[in-house]
Amino acid sequence: MEARVLKVFGFQIFAPTTKTFLRRFLRAAQASCKLHRLFFLPDGHWIRKTTHGISTLEHYTSYVTSDLKAAVLALQDLQLNLNGCPLNAIRIKYRQEKV
Repeated sequence: MEARVLKVFGFQIFAPTTKTFLRRFLRAAQASCKLHRLFFLPDGHWIRKTTHGISTLEHYTSYVTSDLKAAVLALQDLQLNLNGCPLNAIRIKYRQEKV
């Protein structure tokens, strides 16, 4: 039933991906179209030093800084393996630099 209603109104439903978020972030940051991904650690430092307003990013992403805190801390925990995850082989595999 819902699908028929959406079809009548011409709605397109899709699951937002990482790419969707990054495109909105780049638009909000008024970044160059060439900045699709970061390759070097200094690029990460550039993001932190950027003068673009947090309010603009909050507008385009609809997240406030406090909303992201739990997710960021969870990612940091995974990266640092603070909980002693037994899957060390996976961490080692993806930590190695690709040739």
